[in-house]
Amino acid sequence: SLMKNQMIQNKKLIIFSIVVAVVVLWQMLLPGYVLTLDMVFGPHVAFPSLSSMTTSSYPVWIVLYGLNFVMSAWVVQKIILLVLFFLLFYMPARFYLFAVAEDKNSEYAAYFVALLYAINPFVYERLLAGNWLVLAGYAVLPAFIYSLTSFYREHAWRNAMMVPVWLLLIGLFSQHMLVMGVL
Repeated sequence: SLMKNQMIQNKKLIIFSIVVAVVVLWQMLLPGYVLTLDMVFGPHVAFPSLSSMTTSSYPVWIVLYGLNFVMSAWVVQKIILLVLFFLLFYMPARFYLFAVAEDKNSEYAAYFVALLYAINPFVYERLLAGNWLVLAGYAVLPAFIYSLTSFYREHAWRNAMMVPVWLLLIGLFSQHMLVMGVL
């Protein structure tokens, strides 16, 4: 019964995250580029050189380069924005529910946590500046914090292994968020 409730909650969170992400990005999902300061990587994504970027995000740019062969760069940009905002809403809510799994009244609080985490001046400013990799690291941060607190509560191998995995994923996207995670 608890597992079934968690699956239902997870499905509702996924639907909530998709709907809210589409509502937030509504005008930005129309055809064409979204012009932000640092998120201009089209119409053709060049093969990334190690001298032109930080090496931690190199794999991300390789993926973008490969996707540009399959679809237009503005479509890739829309997909990035949609996935990014989905994660910004989903990750904090999901890991909040993991942290308070025994509380049956926490579902509405999880939605509020998601809205507060994703709709704030920091996210707005990073979006305008086109710092989508910083936002991607920020989106993964709740999973890292949950893993860290789980490891603190219970010193199990699984908890110990998830902390560096989430930290590595954060570092793959953003060195800024990696420093925050390490601190």
